[in-house]
Amino acid sequence: MALKVDKESVEAVIITEKLKILGCVYMFADERVTDFMESSVNQYLAVTDSVIYNLDSEKCVDRVAYLCVKKEHITAIYPVKHIKP
Repeated sequence: MALKVDKESVEAVIITEKLKILGCVYMFADERVTDFMESSVNQYLAVTDSVIYNLDSEKCVDRVAYLCVKKEHITAIYPVKHIKP
């Protein structure tokens, strides 16, 4: 029997050395991004509905439904709801 874990979808911006990724990550409802990133449970971050940009040129290089990003390559991550207009 599989254990169901409730997580919420959070729109996020993920920055790596060469890419900016816009997409949805899945976290527990009361979990902070910092706690999620520092957790050693998973080495990879699953991202859905991703739009991938070249960090230097800001050009869109791909759109994918599912993407795994190795956490050690992430230099910054923040929820879209925290972006001020």
